[in-house]
Amino acid sequence: MTRRRFTALVCAALIAMVSTLASAALAGAVPHTLRLSIYQPGATSAAKLVYFDMKGLDPALSTQITVRRPGVITPIEDEFEFSGPESLSTYDLDLLEPGDLIELRQPSAAPTPVQTFQTPSATLNFGGTTISGTLGAGAVNTLSIDGTCLSEESVVALPASGGPFIEAFSAAALPPGARVSLRSINSRGFQFGYNTLAPGERPCVFADGSAGQSLSANPGGKDPTPYRLQVEGLSQLIPNTRIVLRRGGTIVEDRSLASSQTFAVLVASAPRPGDQIELYRPQTAGAPSQVVTIPQISGKFDPAVDLAAIDGPAGREVRVYACQPQICGGSGRTLLDTPVGRSFYDFAKSDSNEIALDLQADSVVEGTFQSATDPIQYRFRMPSGDLVAPKQTLKLPAKLKRSSLARAFKKGFRVKVKSDEAGPATLTLVFPKVKAGRAVTLAKASNTVSAGTTTVKLKFTRPGKKALKKLRKRSSRLATLTSTVTDASGNASTLVKRTKIKA
Repeated sequence: MTRRRFTALVCAALIAMVSTLASAALAGAVPHTLRLSIYQPGATSAAKLVYFDMKGLDPALSTQITVRRPGVITPIEDEFEFSGPESLSTYDLDLLEPGDLIELRQPSAAPTPVQTFQTPSATLNFGGTTISGTLGAGAVNTLSIDGTCLSEESVVALPASGGPFIEAFSAAALPPGARVSLRSINSRGFQFGYNTLAPGERPCVFADGSAGQSLSANPGGKDPTPYRLQVEGLSQLIPNTRIVLRRGGTIVEDRSLASSQTFAVLVASAPRPGDQIELYRPQTAGAPSQVVTIPQISGKFDPAVDLAAIDGPAGREVRVYACQPQICGGSGRTLLDTPVGRSFYDFAKSDSNEIALDLQADSVVEGTFQSATDPIQYRFRMPSGDLVAPKQTLKLPAKLKRSSLARAFKKGFRVKVKSDEAGPATLTLVFPKVKAGRAVTLAKASNTVSAGTTTVKLKFTRPGKKALKKLRKRSSRLATLTSTVTDASGNASTLVKRTKIKA
């Protein structure tokens, strides 16, 4: 539920990484990758996960991996790997710690190792929004934070010389429960990663209100629980969760399950905009630890123009996915940082790696809205509808005399509006702001136009009459006429015309 935004700092780190690996390759070094993940102390699940990729070794030979700890004579652990490409990796080094030595022998009975690596002596400590620690020397050292669904990834370059460090972050950049990673690549191509979680939690909620669990699901049979509530980013220190879906004052769903970092349940009632989702951590808690509300979000698609639109609050990431019934190899469109109001998604042309799609009246179209302000993501099915705004024209002379406008003070200033759809219309004639002055509304009207030509009468305002009377002889001033017509589906078109008013 997060996304990546790479800064110039990240680019510099990647360039340095490529340079380092290129140098290592020229020197005949074999690159290896080690990912050491240490989860929160006291968690009920495994406290550590180690993955060691032995890419570059000979798959035809057996391999012996020995872990030695400085100051300890006996190896900490020995791992024997059979030959073959699929066996040249392991998750079994569960005793490995930062600072340990790794010896690789090929074949496994070889008297001396073909490669020896020492993992950096890494530590991580948290103090509010500050991270401190130590890291061994490496060609590229970075500290990255992958936060919650409301946070962007932050990457900081650390000194290549290693040693102690301290970095301060904002509360938004380092939320509770964020994933924190140290990365080091030495001059021999050895890549080391030390991963952990910031204390606490800030769960992200996913509410699936779309009929069926997935667009790619085989259509046909009915599922009694086709909807889903999912929570991510839970602390492993709390073993269970109660989740409540509340609509108004009524509890629609109330479920409790054991949970780790992710909690998901299938429910029979579709989550709707305005519903509240309450999390009780642990499930016996007397009050919810977090309450989120599904935003007032809606959308529709118009097969006549292959266009989709979503209306709602500000979105962090909003996606629309469409496909044809029975054949769901469709196409998607994604927008980031959408403003309040309506955002459009054009399927008439290809977008990045997504193909153009000819939307049909029976197309299956889903919207997924991720809020910019609350930890909630909501998926919903979109109906077909009209998204084409009215086409309008209006006639306005390029020049108008003040005397002719003065005669219209009592009767009104008449303008003919031609529209291909009926609906409410708003017209405003304005003197724009000039230097230190301010804009002046000369005349305005609110009316309903029909499909065809309608004469609309604008009535002059008191400030407008005064502004016209003050117009000096032999002078002129630019005025703008703005016409907005809205159809029955809420689609609005705005047309602006300019004219010069002469004294």
